[in-house]
Amino acid sequence: MIEQEGPPTLFVTASCAEWYSPEFIKHLRYINSHVVGVDKMTPAELTAMDPVSVAIHFHKKWRAIFNNLICAKLNPVFGKIKDYFWRIEYLTRGAPHVHCILWVEDAPVIGKSSLDEVTRYIESIITCQFPDKLLSLTLH
Repeated sequence: MIEQEGPPTLFVTASCAEWYSPEFIKHLRYINSHVVGVDKMTPAELTAMDPVSVAIHFHKKWRAIFNNLICAKLNPVFGKIKDYFWRIEYLTRGAPHVHCILWVEDAPVIGKSSLDEVTRYIESIITCQFPDKLLSLTLH
């Protein structure tokens, strides 16, 4: 793909983020309610115990993100996608994550486009901020 399309525009990684999905954890506890002590299990323990449900949930979530945000018909978040490739991997505890490379139509290319064009494109699609110390102690 790189030979045909050139260098990819973006490298995207998305994780299951099971620690930050209270509704999904609640669902895992419900469907596994027959397991002794399930109500005291951590998200990591629940993920390791039921990798099939976690994988199904993650694939649906990733497909929704990819189809409705990244490849949206109107206003895709990074611009119109020319091509893509992704690979889903699993951590030891069973939690999936995806690595995806994207080729965005008419996006500037490092080494071909001016530094100014590349900078403007990056600043138009990527944002960053420190989490609030009072609202998110684990991320701060």
